[in-house]
Amino acid sequence: AGSRPLTLVRYEGAGWNALPGAVHRSTEVCAGGISSGVFAAAYAIPQLGPPSGLTATPGDMAGTLVLRWTPGNDATRHWVAGIKQTDWDAGDFSGLIWTAASGSNTHTVSGLDSRAEYVFAVAAGRGAEWSGWTGLARGTPN
Repeated sequence: AGSRPLTLVRYEGAGWNALPGAVHRSTEVCAGGISSGVFAAAYAIPQLGPPSGLTATPGDMAGTLVLRWTPGNDATRHWVAGIKQTDWDAGDFSGLIWTAASGSNTHTVSGLDSRAEYVFAVAAGRGAEWSGWTGLARGTPN
């Protein structure tokens, strides 16, 4: 009656995490996939969806931008990446902003130059798995 999705997983001390790129379709569990209790096959781990609808608006305090998005499907955390637009255009990534989001659908970035435009993207995570990135959002802090 059709195949069920199987995902290879690894136990990482605190729980099972999907191995990136290891999604297979089969009608049977692959018993040969277990090796010393480290790897296993499991049914129907929901596919991690990317976040969407990213916006960047000036915050209440000087030098802040508030990022908001719709969370990725089945995500346990989100990561924020950003950079000054002028650095992005010049290919200079030395000032890259990279941080874990403080909330499931919002994050305030502080310490920004109030005269500069910034570009941001957000990705979702679960275990060792990552989603794709949102579209870019641009904003200029107060």
